[in-house]
Amino acid sequence: MDIEQEIKTFLYDSMKENDQKHRDIQVILFFFGFMEESWPTLDATAIRFEIGESDKYTESA
Repeated sequence: MDIEQEIKTFLYDSMKENDQKHRDIQVILFFFGFMEESWPTLDATAIRFEIGESDKYTESA
């Protein structure tokens, strides 16, 4: 098993079940470079997952 799968399994097993669980795990994996970008910034993560006030960043871009 590779490290990404181990982390994913750990998160699914240990995180409390809720409506956002899958999205939260995807955010964690993305932020730590297991998806498209190697080292995404907090802003890039917020924009990608539409978290917080990320809409104000995309308007000026």
